[in-house]
Amino acid sequence: MFQNHPFQQTFCILFISLTLIFFFVQYKTKYPEFSFASNETTSSFSFEELLVEYSANSTEATISREIIFDVVEVLNSVTDLQNDINKTLFQQDNTVQQRNIYILGLFELTNKLGNQQEEGASELIAAKLAVRHVNALKILPGYKLILLINDTQGDPGVAIDRLFHAIYSENTVLVVLGSRFSNVTEALAHIVPYWNILQVSYGARSPALSDRRQFPLFFRTVAPDSSHNIVKVDFIRHHKWPVVVVFSHSENQYLLPINHLITQLEMKNITCISTVTFTTDNYKEQLNVLKELDVRIILGSFSASMAPLIFCQAHSLGMTGSEYVWIIENHQINWWKEAIGNCFQSNLTQATESVFLIGDYEYNNRILQSSELVKKIFENLSKISNRAKNTYDAIWTIALTLRASNAKDLDNLQYTNMEKAYHFVKLMENMQFIGLSGLVKFKQSDRVGDYIVSQIQDKYKILILKYSNTK
Repeated sequence: MFQNHPFQQTFCILFISLTLIFFFVQYKTKYPEFSFASNETTSSFSFEELLVEYSANSTEATISREIIFDVVEVLNSVTDLQNDINKTLFQQDNTVQQRNIYILGLFELTNKLGNQQEEGASELIAAKLAVRHVNALKILPGYKLILLINDTQGDPGVAIDRLFHAIYSENTVLVVLGSRFSNVTEALAHIVPYWNILQVSYGARSPALSDRRQFPLFFRTVAPDSSHNIVKVDFIRHHKWPVVVVFSHSENQYLLPINHLITQLEMKNITCISTVTFTTDNYKEQLNVLKELDVRIILGSFSASMAPLIFCQAHSLGMTGSEYVWIIENHQINWWKEAIGNCFQSNLTQATESVFLIGDYEYNNRILQSSELVKKIFENLSKISNRAKNTYDAIWTIALTLRASNAKDLDNLQYTNMEKAYHFVKLMENMQFIGLSGLVKFKQSDRVGDYIVSQIQDKYKILILKYSNTK
């Protein structure tokens, strides 16, 4: 009896992937006319000025061109949504023959040790809720969305394995939903074009995924990290600061946005005198290097877990206060309120006073009138992902794209139909609607959003300005 080699599965996946890459290159050479990086315009259906109207006794959507489609407004107009989710609105209509459209949902539900990840669980709940709403409102008459669910464990190899299992099942997957992690998402985005499957991520922010030629079928309902660069450049120009310096963690997720930023700064005649990189082991020494440069406008690119350590050390070196300007990413959590290591809270408070934070504008007012119902669904979770709204909107992005297509596009779905995939891409690139997370609009693969500049004042995050990038 032969025993399985411990690396057998890994080698198998690698071999299959390399084989697929070879055949995909051959396929692209044979059919060069389908260039997903094309800048040509399309006359496809636009989602501008959509209105969903409801009759008193019907939940089926009727389309007219008056305002942009507003998901929350539509849902709030349906009073049944405020009742139990299993009542009238969500009863299955067995009198109508419905065809299924399969979406493979890949979520980080556990980690490699098998521990439950509540953020991933909340994203799954949001996706399931959106699927229920889309089906109940008959957004795709004659069709029903089916969400196939699987766990990536935050591992690219596991995610690819789950994708292969779905592809070789009896159901044809039209779209992959996922994932939150950039490394997992990127691994999937390399594979899905071989089967002409669209992919919509709800959380991956790596700038690398903006490459349309490398990831032709990829979209995301969250803006990439590099999307904040335009705000940083305009903010620096407004204050007429001619010279800046960058202090960045040496990992790619922090360096890639900075590389784009430096290019944009140079285009606006702003000099970046140096990029000082650091690791978790040498950040103190690198702060000394930063100080020697004697540049007072500092652009930081690092995690919320590193931020308290960096600012406490910078404070001890006299690199904070009114003579320095720090501009960093807004990481959602108030990390400056919790000192760690040998840093005193009073020192951290002084160090972070007047620090500028660049982040996404959060549409907290986008609340369903059925929020009590939604609250019940999430009540067993102690941690809800800040990407739950983006996950919900990702399902609606898929549904409204499919609605915009011709009915025949949804019939006889096959993995070999490259032209149909190209058609769906063009529809999604040109659509827009108002979702739970705000206006959903794309520039090629990336979500276009509104951004804010905040400032830490007396330990509070104070809104300084809102930057609109969606008009």
